[in-house]
Amino acid sequence: MCDPTCWRLITKSVMAVVIVLSCRTGGAGEAHGTQREGAEPQAGGDADPVGGPRLESSEAANDSEDAVAPATAGHALIRQAFELTQRAKTEEELTTAITLCGDGIARGASDAQTKYAEGLMAWAHNKRGELYASREGREADALREFSRAAELNPKLWRAMHNRAITYAGQGKSTEALDDFNKTIELNQNYPNAWFNRGELRYQLRQFEEALADYDRAVQLAPRDAGFRNSRGHALYQLGRLRPALDDFNLAARLDPKSPDARVNRADIYRELGQYAPAAGEYREAVRLGPQNGRALRSAAWFMSTCPDARFRDSRMAMMAAEKAVELDGETPAYLDTLAAAYASAGQFDSAQEVQAEAIGKAAKEDAASYKRRLEFYKRQRPYREGPASPRTTAAAPRQGRAPAPRQGGRGPRFGR
Repeated sequence: MCDPTCWRLITKSVMAVVIVLSCRTGGAGEAHGTQREGAEPQAGGDADPVGGPRLESSEAANDSEDAVAPATAGHALIRQAFELTQRAKTEEELTTAITLCGDGIARGASDAQTKYAEGLMAWAHNKRGELYASREGREADALREFSRAAELNPKLWRAMHNRAITYAGQGKSTEALDDFNKTIELNQNYPNAWFNRGELRYQLRQFEEALADYDRAVQLAPRDAGFRNSRGHALYQLGRLRPALDDFNLAARLDPKSPDARVNRADIYRELGQYAPAAGEYREAVRLGPQNGRALRSAAWFMSTCPDARFRDSRMAMMAAEKAVELDGETPAYLDTLAAAYASAGQFDSAQEVQAEAIGKAAKEDAASYKRRLEFYKRQRPYREGPASPRTTAAAPRQGRAPAPRQGGRGPRFGR
């Protein structure tokens, strides 16, 4: 059903999916700020779920002067770094703050001053990592920054979470899962960590485990439409269609302008053989998201393969499928849909050519269903879903998703 990139990392407008580094987008996928507006970096390891990092989970240095007293040459530099962090937003400002802290430590800082400076440096490295993560081709630099932040302050769960999202985006599932576990150990009330671990487990096809993580994320943030959509996907994969539909219905009410829940709901109706409401939901999804590749692809699949001829439209299906490929690229699922549209229109040579390309790109577990459809096209027959037919990869929620942060429908959330 839904095209991933459901991580909340930085956007993959999957997931980014986008993956989706912590796309659905907030994203991650979505914005990456780790500090509350006006919150001051303090000396500790924990952090408020919506605020800036603290250095100590117990009585952190609430007063910066106490944290770095008595005055020394090193103290002056560390104090200067602290003041800079109150407004630092650019790479240059963060780099300067890191340098000042290092120089302060080298200039005879006390143990307490050194600990405080290392906390500031950890905060700045994490923030600089988030900047790099938002830039094309800087993933390795972002990973280095998050690792350095975690090294300086092992309790800085935001850095651990951001590194997990980065690992997930690189396909390093073991490392990502380990960091998500550590994040949750450090802060069990951070919903994006539960959500993103669920996204990773979903990608690994561990649907029961993913569902448990989504349940906790929903418990912590019950009005998050993205969490509801993702839990609906897990329920769908487990064959629990009615509960999945309940989540998609609520997601649509929480975010009425988003096409994601509409597509998800349409997919459920289609699978239940309720074609009239399915058609209405697909139309509304495309209206809400005329540039949403997933909405166009799902509508094209329905118009190409619906067993009820009243809801098929070969010409519109081809247009929608071609536009979806143009928007989101030649993924196996999108090519599979385009081939079905060509076959529905009687263009069997084109259908065979495109389907062969889809098979060449498909994951092993998907290739068999793609090959079965190719046999239809070779016999000059379009593919039609049978009434109450079993779920196919081409129509399954979030198929084709790669681990990535969240956005829209969705993927990891970065530093939120």
